[in-house]
Amino acid sequence: MREEVLKRAWHLLNQSRFLAAAFLVAFVVRAIPEIMVGPNPVGFDTIAYYVPQTLDIAAGRLTIFQIIGTAPVIYTISVPAYLMAGIDPTLTFKVMGPVSYGLLISALFLFLRSTLHWSERASLGGALLASAYFVTLRISWDLYRTMLGLTFFIFAIPLIDKTGSTKQQLTLASLIMLAVASDQITGVLSLSIISLVLAKSFINSNRERSIRLAKVAIPGILLLSLIIYGQQAGSLLAQQSLVPQLNTLNDSLGFLVFAYLPLSPLIFLGFPEVSNTPLRIWTIVCLVLSTTSLLPLFGPIVASARWSILLTFPFCVYATAGVMRVVRRRSMQTKPGIIHSKLLFSIVILVILGASLYVLPPAQRSFAYYSAYPLYLPTSMIQSTIPASDMSSLRQLLGWVSSNLPFESVLITHQAIYGWAREYIPADKIINYGFSGPLQGLSIAKKEGFRSVLLIWWVNGSGWYGQESVPSGFTKLYSEGELAVYGH
Repeated sequence: MREEVLKRAWHLLNQSRFLAAAFLVAFVVRAIPEIMVGPNPVGFDTIAYYVPQTLDIAAGRLTIFQIIGTAPVIYTISVPAYLMAGIDPTLTFKVMGPVSYGLLISALFLFLRSTLHWSERASLGGALLASAYFVTLRISWDLYRTMLGLTFFIFAIPLIDKTGSTKQQLTLASLIMLAVASDQITGVLSLSIISLVLAKSFINSNRERSIRLAKVAIPGILLLSLIIYGQQAGSLLAQQSLVPQLNTLNDSLGFLVFAYLPLSPLIFLGFPEVSNTPLRIWTIVCLVLSTTSLLPLFGPIVASARWSILLTFPFCVYATAGVMRVVRRRSMQTKPGIIHSKLLFSIVILVILGASLYVLPPAQRSFAYYSAYPLYLPTSMIQSTIPASDMSSLRQLLGWVSSNLPFESVLITHQAIYGWAREYIPADKIINYGFSGPLQGLSIAKKEGFRSVLLIWWVNGSGWYGQESVPSGFTKLYSEGELAVYGH
């Protein structure tokens, strides 16, 4: 009896060691860009949406339905931290990014170990490959809601085949609801997988299992419907051309090829080795949805690239299985130790190099391959809505504006500047013109009765987001580095 207890304790300790390694490596990789930019944020959505929405919820500016429409799980952390402890939302999200990434990769490790029954070393290898792949790193950059949603859903996958008891059904339903409440995209993915597994059970005349899965899915479906209603986004469909245009083909199929070309040989080798049904359905669902922009007339409003990005987890699992398949084959033909060490060493070097080229260089000197689709994939992780080199200048300009903004004036902001401005200037003194141009912001300001406006943008000729220069009529008032304050 004593020997059995010691054996179990050693097994748990051994597995915990590998689990801790999966968490720590992912945490450290994601923390590097946060450390490099100092107190400034990393990620577009982080400062453009998460920070201002935290401030709006804390100030009571959103209705309960609007809060639900934000897929509010991350705000159950950031809002209490701001209200109760006075923690700056930017700091909250700087910590949340690395921690969420560590938890996501830990969930993947446990899935590989407990569901696919891989060894600790193979499971750790698969988790680390995923954590270092540039598409997964792109998710960690600013898609915090997606990270949390995927974490809950990956924890839920092993329970899909274990719905015999009420406790198991409640646990699975809770994890699915958390995935939905974290992010609409992961909500659609998780409910699609559950629904297709249910359909398979129904076709196989497994009526009892179909009923159990339906009970699990219904709360998540109702919650997703409530979130969509709370968004008040109008139609869920976007108008599309009858025949796909060249740019549409590039944004869907082109991005899909670009994202997984480096892993494609290993993915094809490893796919037959992994027979897990939810993982395969995950692959099929995302592949199908990543091509919906090619449909005639109408398609979903969600960009095809978002679904392509979610393929990183099943594809990294298949790629790891492909590595193991190659190692097995070579080991039968020659000395196992030599082949094993050389192959793994080469793969490790390539993975580390690829991650380093994405995590370390600034946006202006990014690796050329990562610059192919800047709309969907940031060229570097060392940036937020603006390059790291401009962050200090922007803070100085916002400090100047907060001290020099006349009573009858308002600051008009592009979406890239809006979240930054909210930390310095009251919300009623900011007009956010989104992704349009300063003239749109000026028009809104005039309609609301403001006599003059201030604008923060790059100096003429160096602007981002397709707006290299400021329209005529705006006068430079104060500059710092590559940025300036303009008046009109």
